[in-house]
Amino acid sequence: KAGKICTISTQVRIGINVLHCIKQLHDVRFYFDKNRGWPQNEKSATKYTQCASQVGFVHRDVKPGNMALGLVGTAERRFIHILDFGLAREYIIVDVDGKTKMRRPRERAHFRGTVRYCSANAQERGEQGRPDDLWCLLYILVELRGALPWSRVRYIFLRF
Repeated sequence: KAGKICTISTQVRIGINVLHCIKQLHDVRFYFDKNRGWPQNEKSATKYTQCASQVGFVHRDVKPGNMALGLVGTAERRFIHILDFGLAREYIIVDVDGKTKMRRPRERAHFRGTVRYCSANAQERGEQGRPDDLWCLLYILVELRGALPWSRVRYIFLRF
């Protein structure tokens, strides 16, 4: 049901919490040695940290169905967690010199995400980046106060 689902105060708190989640995802660092895999113990983790690659991810499918509240009865109960990283993509890569750099955007990319919450860039088959995740969050916050302008539109999927 479209309408005022929550107060503006709650909407702001949800927005701040999810924005923090998205920032963590964009800034995440995984320590991974491509030849040996993930570190198995603390000693090897320390060794891998010295030559670690820093990888940031773009979620590409931020929507209410991919979020959950923390477990009731724990300190996490007031936090929102982002789930389902099946469409996530690295946007920071390691080049042949071992330096991290931004992945070069593709001219055309296949559509990824949920039509209702995706950015205009994603709908135009552009390479999705960090701003696209933020557009998804904006649409979610708008929907908490009322219907999105396109919420009653029936979607026709075309292959490009």
